[in-house]
Amino acid sequence: MPHHTNLTAILGALAAASLLAGCSRSSGGDSSQPEPAPVAPAKAGPAQPAQPAKQAPAAPPATPAPASPGAMGPDGLPAEIPATRSPVPTVAEWAAVTREISVRRSSPLGCETKMLREWLRVSCRGKNDVGGTPLAVKALGGCTSDTYTFGSGGITSLVTPILRGRSCDASFSWSHGGALLNIKWPSGAPRPTIAFQG
Repeated sequence: MPHHTNLTAILGALAAASLLAGCSRSSGGDSSQPEPAPVAPAKAGPAQPAQPAKQAPAAPPATPAPASPGAMGPDGLPAEIPATRSPVPTVAEWAAVTREISVRRSSPLGCETKMLREWLRVSCRGKNDVGGTPLAVKALGGCTSDTYTFGSGGITSLVTPILRGRSCDASFSWSHGGALLNIKWPSGAPRPTIAFQG
């Protein structure tokens, strides 16, 4: 039966071909499926300029702290001399001032020199360097109406305000001569000058 044998051979060949095709699909995948489209990398935009870091607002300039009461300047006078007027100090207020200011020639003449606020007091007592005792004091040119003088019992004293743009001269006398006290504070000068002349 050769015809039957040929048919069996043909059917076997077809089965083998089908089996091979199935294996081919399993191992290689479906070649009919489209390949996924490649994804293009995202394009970087133009570089943004770096933003400058924000700085904190500058602090306002520091205001110099006011000088402490009793602080002295390099010239030997109070560090601050008020521009505003105040009442004349009392005897008790003067007594509470323990530090003297620098007034040229005041020590040889035996004079105590103090300032309180804008007020100056010059008091001379006892014998001076040449043995003279205080006799009198007189306010001369430039002194304000708020200038006070005293002379008695071997003590002479002057109390006057120190004011910018003003000057004041006062004559002190002793049993052995005298001296002129000169107080000057020109408008353009930062500090006054106070000194005994002669």
